[in-house]
Amino acid sequence: GRARAECAALEEKIRKSRAEMDSREAAHRAVEAKHAHVEGELQMLNTLYVKQTLLANASASRVEQLEGQLVTKDELNKSLQGVIDDKQKEQGDGLRAMQSIIDGKELEIEKLRKEAVSTSSEQ
Repeated sequence: GRARAECAALEEKIRKSRAEMDSREAAHRAVEAKHAHVEGELQMLNTLYVKQTLLANASASRVEQLEGQLVTKDELNKSLQGVIDDKQKEQGDGLRAMQSIIDGKELEIEKLRKEAVSTSSEQ
């Protein structure tokens, strides 16, 4: 009778140990799953960061490109002033058109500059 009671007690201990081990394995698998999920999110954020960086660089180089195309107002006014003196009416209209093109390019540069700044500050 005593041997049977000891055997039953040992079987109960083994059952409890197995249950605890199963519980630990399940917890371990849950941690691994969470780790994989976090890893996936990290990769996604990394990809997003790379895309944002490329976008910021593209915006910055576009600003540089436009600045390179832009003739300063002073240079433009000096070169056109002689022509305006000769043909006031005709060339006056041309200058205003040029001026609005320059103003438009300057606005575009300013907009792109702001986009580049806001894009890089988001990172």
